[in-house]
Order: sequence, then structure tokens, then C-alpha cells
Amino acid sequence: MKYLLIIFMVFCSLIVDAQNTINSKIHNHSRCGTEPTIEQIRHMDETREERQTFDLEMMRAGGPLYIPVQNHIVRKDDGTGGLTTSQINDIMDELNDYYGDANMHFFQCGTINYINDTDYYNFHQDEENEISANDKSNVINIYYFNTVTSVDNTSLCGYARFPPSDDRVIMKNSCATNGSTIVHEIGHYFSLYHTHGKSNCGTTDELVDGSNCSNKGDDVCDTPADPNLYFDCDQSLVSNCSYTGGTNYTDANGDAYSPDVNNIMSYAPKSCRTNLTSGQLARAAFSALNDRNYLHCCSFNLTIPNVVLSGVYQANNNITTSGTTNVPSNSNVTFRAANSITLNANFTVPLGSTFTAEIGNCQSPAARLSPSEFPSDDLLVTKEKEEVQEKIKEENPLALGHKDIRVYPNPFSGITTIDFEIPESQDVLVTITNLQGQTVATLANGKLEAGNHKYTFDATDLPNGMYYCTFITQNNRVTKTMVLAR
Repeated sequence: MKYLLIIFMVFCSLIVDAQNTINSKIHNHSRCGTEPTIEQIRHMDETREERQTFDLEMMRAGGPLYIPVQNHIVRKDDGTGGLTTSQINDIMDELNDYYGDANMHFFQCGTINYINDTDYYNFHQDEENEISANDKSNVINIYYFNTVTSVDNTSLCGYARFPPSDDRVIMKNSCATNGSTIVHEIGHYFSLYHTHGKSNCGTTDELVDGSNCSNKGDDVCDTPADPNLYFDCDQSLVSNCSYTGGTNYTDANGDAYSPDVNNIMSYAPKSCRTNLTSGQLARAAFSALNDRNYLHCCSFNLTIPNVVLSGVYQANNNITTSGTTNVPSNSNVTFRAANSITLNANFTVPLGSTFTAEIGNCQSPAARLSPSEFPSDDLLVTKEKEEVQEKIKEENPLALGHKDIRVYPNPFSGITTIDFEIPESQDVLVTITNLQGQTVATLANGKLEAGNHKYTFDATDLPNGMYYCTFITQNNRVTKTMVLAR
């Protein structure tokens, strides 16, 4: 009897432990914290048809679209903890592996920014305003923390924001390196919804037969209707990367779901998510070319103190190094400035490394130049950096969420429309320039009445490639990237 009692107690203990493990997995699941606002949904709805008919093949004719990233690694006060350089490189490679088919290429603009502050090592969403002081203007700022907790104290893998929004992505270290979550959050940044729709824990309004796929669910028709694979943010409907919902979950017509458990934008387990559809890639590319086309990183003067050099450093005026700044072993470093490059007296380049110094201008926005033509402004002295950021804000109201001019279609095969609205009568200049900065067309130059204005740009006689449409008034300057491809 004594032994039976012991066996019974052990058996009960195993059951309790198993249940606790199940509950822990359910309630401690680190989910995505991204959810669109009403204004962001409205913005994306206004261009829904353009997003869905976007010609990705035509865009590819213009060459890769380069996306600048500033990585911020948060560590403890003593510099311990946080991701390694190797892990950051793997993250950048992962983004390029997935979005390469969308003609998007991510690159690190300048060196990694290390934030040694134990107070932020385990990040709470209430602290975002404080940490945002480290943002670099007009690049994607990705922050990596030991843990991430939402305002309602839910554990998060990370979150981003749909356009228009701040250029900031928040990541938990373990999720940033799990092979899929960073791609998922960047997807949100470039307008991709969850495959189950426009919420986190809700289910879809898309029908299984696909009859309403263009404006329900994730607004992408080559992703099947998804009931939410982490249903109600409480129950996983995936086991061993197979859907387990069966006939228990049906749409409004009573049809059983058959979701894609391998889609990056789903709520399937992280290890199951391995693909993005062509529709999702086209939507992301449209967003990069239209919602986020202000992304660039140009500085005026660049002063480089004693740091480990890595990558590309550029300025519209001068680059100067000081102290004992040198090129590290087995590295490729490029300096490019419009006027001068001044190196410290003992500047050295070891055998096996490559150092390039070029005299040339930054081009802004520089969406389709090679990565070697992008600058870094993360090392500007504080006063100078503030001046540059203010200038960028003045010249780039899109970055602040102001109403932008529209170019459609974009890419275009010969003729496209430029559409903008002005609140009052004023002088307006609208020009089209090529990559060499030459003006190929002037659409408006003089006083226009308040209201909406549309102009047709005929590029029939121009060569394929990248062009910039620049809209200038007394108070605003907006530049829009255009792709001509036949």
C-alpha cells in the first residue's frame, strides 16, 4: 500500500508538471506586438489596388533597391550581454535571403551602435520614447534587447509599425536570431499584415474560397485564409509544422481552413516559418518604393574618432579621422566625400584588408546606388548631427508623416502620373531628374491654386532606370523615387 501511494504521488506530480509545462508554453509564448492603427489601415487601403497590381518584374529592371539599417545592440552597464557582430551579420544575411526576391537589399549603414545601459537591457514598451533618442534619421533603426515586454506586461518577440510611422523595430535577442521573426517584423514595417488579418489575437474575415481575398484577411490573394494559427493568442493550431485545426475551425460559409503553416507572416511556430509568397514580396517592394522611399543616410561632415572601422563612411563635404583610427584586419572599408578626406598621421591598412578613398557626392535619396555609395552619419558630432537631422526633417516631410505626392503607376513603362495637393495658393516647382542629377522634365514652375494637381510625365524617349520626382514649395521639399522599365 505504501508503494502504491508513492507511485500515485509520483504519477500526479508528473501530470501537474506536464500541465504546468503546457500552460507555460501557452501563457509565456512571446508573440508579435505589431498591430496597425486605423490611420495606417486607411493609408494602405487608399493604395490597395496599386499594391495588389504592383509589377515586381518591372521593378527588377531598375536594379536592386538598397535599404539602410542602423543596428543598436543594448547591453549591460559593463558592456556584457547583447548580440555579437557575427549574429548581426547573420540577421542582415537572413533579411537579404528572404527579401532578395523582392529586389530589396538591406545593408548596415555605418557601425553598430552599442548602448551599455542595464536599465534598458530588459526592455519595457513604456521605455520606447527614451530609447528612441538613439535613432538615426531616415534609416531602419533595429534595437536588440535581452527581453521585450509590452505595456500590458506580455512577453513579446518584437514589434514594428506599419507605414506611415517611425523607422524603428524592437527585437528580443533570442527571437532576432531564431531564423524568422526579424523577417516577420520587417514585413510589417513594409506593410505586410499577419496572414490571419489585421489583428494579433483575432481571427480572419477572409473566406476559404478566396472570393474576398483582395480586401479581407491580409489583402494578399496568394496566401490562403488563416484562422490564426495561435488561436486567440492562447492555443496553437500547429503540431510538427502541420495544421491541426481540421474541421473545428470554419469560415463564414462553413468551409474548413487550410492555412499555410510555413508562411513567415503567420502565427505558426517560429521554426516552421520559411517562406513569403510572390504577392507578399510584391506588396513589400511596393511599400519600399512608395511608403518608405525616403530611406537614405547622408551626412555633411563626418568626424571619425577612435573606433573599429567597418563598412562605408560618406559625407557631402569632408571626412576626417583622428587619434589612432585604423582599418582592422581582413576588412573592406570605404571613405567617400565630396571635398576632402583627411586621415590621421598613423593611419594604416594591414595586409589582407582593402581601403578605398573616393571623392564624390552623396545622393539623397539614394535608393538604387550600390552600397559603396552610402554614407554613415552615426559619428557626427552632436551639434552637427542635430543640424543635419533638422535639415532632413525640413526637406523630407514624408518622414514625419506629412501628406506625400503620389506617382502612379510606379514602376511605369513610359507614362506615369504625378499627383499632389497643396492647402493654399503658392509657388511650386516639380522637376524630374536622373541619377546624374540632370533635369529631364519640369512639370510645374510657378504659382498654383490650392487643391489637387495632376501632371503627366512622358518618358517614352528616356532610357530605363531610376528617376527622381522632386516637389518644392517655400516650406517643403519631397523627393519621390520612380522606376522606368519596359
